[in-house]
Amino acid sequence: MLALIMALAVSASEVHVLSADTVFANGRAYRLYRIDAPQSAPRAECALESERAAALATFVNQVISSAHSVEVEPGFDPRGHKSWPNDRYGVRLARISVDGRDLGDLVVARGYAFRWDNHNRRNWCLPQP
Repeated sequence: MLALIMALAVSASEVHVLSADTVFANGRAYRLYRIDAPQSAPRAECALESERAAALATFVNQVISSAHSVEVEPGFDPRGHKSWPNDRYGVRLARISVDGRDLGDLVVARGYAFRWDNHNRRNWCLPQP
């Protein structure tokens, strides 16, 4: 069976930032695909992680609110499953582009998050290099 992956193009005003790495668009939550980001409360393991998540959420909100268009493309699970996946919290993973730029790349380039590494879990409570 052939699966067609379609991107959802939405106006930036229709996208709402829910947390550091999760947005709400078209009636559902989407989490940034292939990044490791700090968690906000109550999932944060320390105050520093929560602060880092808040800074990331502010950045994402600024990028999206100043954008003309946002594109959401559900992605394949980085763990190798061949379906549109959800993360461990049940949120759909997706590539999100803002005015043609990959949002995951932007947050990694700015140091707010790191590329997903299935073998190592980052400790956001330690000072980052």
